[in-house]
Amino acid sequence: MAITTILSNYIVNLGNFNVSYGPSALNPASTGTLNTAMGNGALSSNTTGSGNTGYGTDTLKLNTIGNSNSAFGRRVLDANISGSNNTGMGFDALGASTADNNTGFGAFALASASSGGLNTGVGRDALSSTTTGINCSGLGAGALSTTATASNEVTLGDSNVTSLRCNVTTITSLSDKRDKTNIKPLKIGLDYILSTNPVEFVWKRRDESNFKKGEKDIGFIAQELQETQTKFNADYVDSVLSSNPERLEASYGRLLPIMAQAIKDLNAKIEKLEKNQGLTKTN
Repeated sequence: MAITTILSNYIVNLGNFNVSYGPSALNPASTGTLNTAMGNGALSSNTTGSGNTGYGTDTLKLNTIGNSNSAFGRRVLDANISGSNNTGMGFDALGASTADNNTGFGAFALASASSGGLNTGVGRDALSSTTTGINCSGLGAGALSTTATASNEVTLGDSNVTSLRCNVTTITSLSDKRDKTNIKPLKIGLDYILSTNPVEFVWKRRDESNFKKGEKDIGFIAQELQETQTKFNADYVDSVLSSNPERLEASYGRLLPIMAQAIKDLNAKIEKLEKNQGLTKTN
């Protein structure tokens, strides 16, 4: 039988190793263990959930069977019922979350996340629009995924960020031959590159961002890159991120292998021309 000590609003349940402080903090009928609730309404609905920590008004207030959640700040994880292994810090961080394995640090970080899991938002409003997306990371204030339902994306900063600074200029990725099969020479090269259309332009933003607005820049047009992919039946090039059809994004780095092949194609043409010119002089 559990032994309970009550002093004003402070309750220590020695049998279940639960501690609570504040009006309605930690449901007294809870049979869960190792819970800590500090603040009005914190863990007030808990039934069998264990290993939860709630510091702040209404933190984890609807949690019933969720386990191993940590909430710090007002209304953090206040909609969670059965989700487990979530960590939130900052006003309304993970406020709508009912899923597992989400981490939100900063006011409103992952505030709209509902059924999506394995997300990480660090910074005010980081991934605040994400609802059902899975395995997304947002680092920096206002860092949002392409859409509320997008999955498997990493976003650094908001649309006002103008520089990504690091001591190295490339990002490495897996390229080991032992992890590849059906390896063949690239069939697209010079003709593909000649079909692209490098342009200069002036930024005109449709959103409220001032990122380079009115500034001259160079690059490609995403829609034209899509057309080139279609023309060469090469959607595998994947140079355009179109998960949000209202805001297409380009991955210029995907063109690098094609550019390398284009240089080889061009060099072969030059060598052939030089060889023919040499034969002509000999004759």
